[in-house]
Amino acid sequence: MLSVRGWIAILLVAFTVQAGAVNPAELLDPRDAFRLSVRALDNRTAQIDFRIAPGYYLYRDYRDRVSIKVPLSAADVARKQVRLKIVSQGCAAVGVCYIPQEQWVDVKLDRFQEVQ
Repeated sequence: MLSVRGWIAILLVAFTVQAGAVNPAELLDPRDAFRLSVRALDNRTAQIDFRIAPGYYLYRDYRDRVSIKVPLSAADVARKQVRLKIVSQGCAAVGVCYIPQEQWVDVKLDRFQEVQ
């Protein structure tokens, strides 16, 4: 059985957690917090960019902007497009993480020649 001090400690922890609770309505929609763009750099590479809102981050510590280069195949270039499935997970600095976000993006490659 808990002593009076034990119960007071539990209540203080509960109050502290509740006082620091985040109102979900104050959080940005994940697509606004982590703006995605994709473009073809050349006939071998596409680039995925995330512009990250202040107070938010992707994964453990990627803030402000994340760029990822993706190699393209000769088949992608021959089709003149590639469809990328992008899965990301971001968090707000206030201690809330979003569920993983899945987005499909079509990248047109019509101005590039086949990979040699």
